[in-house]
Amino acid sequence: MKKIYTRIFAAALLLGSPSMAQAQTYMESFESWDGVTADWLPEGWSEIHTDEIMPTRNNGEYTWHVINPENSKTLPKASDGKYYAAIGYAKDENGDDIYSDEWLISPAFKLSEYGGTMNYDVAFAPLFLFRVGNGYIDWNEYDFVNGERQPAADLQIFVLKLQDDGSYGDYWDLYVSLCSDWCTQPLSALMSAAFSSTTFHTSQSTVFLTDDNLKNATVRIAFRYVGSEGNIIGIDKFRMGYATLVDDAPLVTGVELRQIAESAKANTGNYDLLGRRISGSSIGNHGVNIVVNPDGSSRKVMR
Repeated sequence: MKKIYTRIFAAALLLGSPSMAQAQTYMESFESWDGVTADWLPEGWSEIHTDEIMPTRNNGEYTWHVINPENSKTLPKASDGKYYAAIGYAKDENGDDIYSDEWLISPAFKLSEYGGTMNYDVAFAPLFLFRVGNGYIDWNEYDFVNGERQPAADLQIFVLKLQDDGSYGDYWDLYVSLCSDWCTQPLSALMSAAFSSTTFHTSQSTVFLTDDNLKNATVRIAFRYVGSEGNIIGIDKFRMGYATLVDDAPLVTGVELRQIAESAKANTGNYDLLGRRISGSSIGNHGVNIVVNPDGSSRKVMR
C-alpha cells in the first residue's frame, strides 16, 4: 500500500472512552537549554545527519539545534517560553545553496490501547517552501512558470514504530508534509505578508495516531528537513497525548532512516518525497485524494 501521509482533522471516537481521561501528556518546549551549549537537545532527543559534514558547516546552524530568537532581528519569538528547536537552510563556502536531509528524533513513547495524539507548533514561511528564484516565477502572469511550482525545502513528520526485533526499519508513515499542505495555494496568497515571512503557525488540529498497528505500540516521531533553497524551520511546544515515555527503547540509526527514506520513495510511485515527479515534473501537476481506511481513518494520497 502506498503511504504518503495521514492527517485526521475530525474528533476521534477514541477520546470518548473514560479511560482516556487519565492518559498522560508529554510536552517539550526546549526551555531547559542553558542558552549557551551548542547543538544542545533535550534528554531523549537525538538527531541524524545523512551528510556527516553538515554539523561542521556554519557552527551547526544547518542541523537541528535550539535557539534564542531574541538574538535575531528576523526570527519569530517562541510560541511557548523563550527557546525553540530550529534548522537553517544550508549554503556552502561560496554562498550557494546545498541539499539538506536532517532528522530530529523525539524520545520513544508507548501509545495507549486506543493509540495516541500529536500536536506541535511550527515556524516557517509558506512561500519559501517552493523555489522562487529566477526562472521559477512568471511576473507578467504573477504565477509560477507554466502554473507549476517546484518544492524547495520541506518539513516532513514521520511516525517510526519499534518492531519486535528492536529496529524501526520495517515501518514508516509520513504524516505531515508542509509542501503538500501548501501546494494548492496561489502565488498571490503565498506572496502575502502573512505567508512570505517566517512566523509560528500553531497546530490547529490534532494528529490522531489511531491506526490499528499503532495501538499499544512504541513509537518515535521524526522531523525531517529535506531539500534546498528553502528557509528556516522552527518547532516548539511539541505534545504527545495518551502516551507515556519509554526510557530504554533503542535509538533510531542513520542506516534505518536511509532505508525508510528509500522505502518511502519506492512506495510513492512516480513521485519522490518532495512530491515531484521522478521524471522532473512539478508538484503543481497533481493534487490529493482522500482515501478512507478500513478502520475509519483517512489518508491523503497524492494523485
